[in-house]
Amino acid sequence: MFKDVAVIVDGNNGKAGAYASSLAALLGAHLTTIAVNIGSDFEDFAAAEPRYDMIVAERENQEEATNKAVEQIRSEALGEGVDVTSLWLDNVGDGGLVRLDEMTRTFDLVVMDQASPDKPSERTRLIHSIVLKSGRPVLLVPYIQTRRAHFSCVLVAWDGSAPAARALGDAMPLLERADRVELVRIDGSPVYDIAGSAVRRHLSRHAIDATFRRTSSAGDTGATLLSQAADASADLLVMGAYGHTPLREALFGGTTRTVLRSMTMPVLMSR
Repeated sequence: MFKDVAVIVDGNNGKAGAYASSLAALLGAHLTTIAVNIGSDFEDFAAAEPRYDMIVAERENQEEATNKAVEQIRSEALGEGVDVTSLWLDNVGDGGLVRLDEMTRTFDLVVMDQASPDKPSERTRLIHSIVLKSGRPVLLVPYIQTRRAHFSCVLVAWDGSAPAARALGDAMPLLERADRVELVRIDGSPVYDIAGSAVRRHLSRHAIDATFRRTSSAGDTGATLLSQAADASADLLVMGAYGHTPLREALFGGTTRTVLRSMTMPVLMSR
């Protein structure tokens, strides 16, 4: 069960806080806000090398915005009857990412915002690091999310691979709450010798009556998967996160990148 949920909070916080509060209330879980300073993007400044006073001012603005976001989440969570703890990680540079990965390993589930389409770089670094290195499932909330956490339909991307199996197992507490669970295999995905009937049998032993179907891809597996989730009116998409070779571990594969960029429903990823 997800009894210990963390939500990552920064000065550009979107919908993850409200979603995490409603999720913790639904699950009867404790919620921890982890406030981070993800750094500043100075591309908008005319100067090639911003002055020290500009850096200090931007940092102070980020900290103020982050503190406000934390207080808002705390207020929402307490209003839901959820116990809340707050932690702060001052700077997320390379060493800070390692510390953040370590911090998130002691929670059942980590909730984060989708990267902003305007300035995705820093948030994307956090998502990459936590998904690939924390060892915990990560639930990403789209910046257009308006609904509370609920699970009328959950769509699971299934190709029989190890990441897919990890995601399936990690999502089990949510699948058990879902009114409907659908498994979909996109033709063209790596072929593993695990049939849909086997995974359906596994889920049935958890009292989950799932359906399974195969569908063809029009060339973009990630886009096909999102289309299938939209057609099913899924409240949650569950999938394994695929990375490249160890030398490029910080980068996701094409399917995962597409989903992260274009998601319209919360996505639970495991690695």
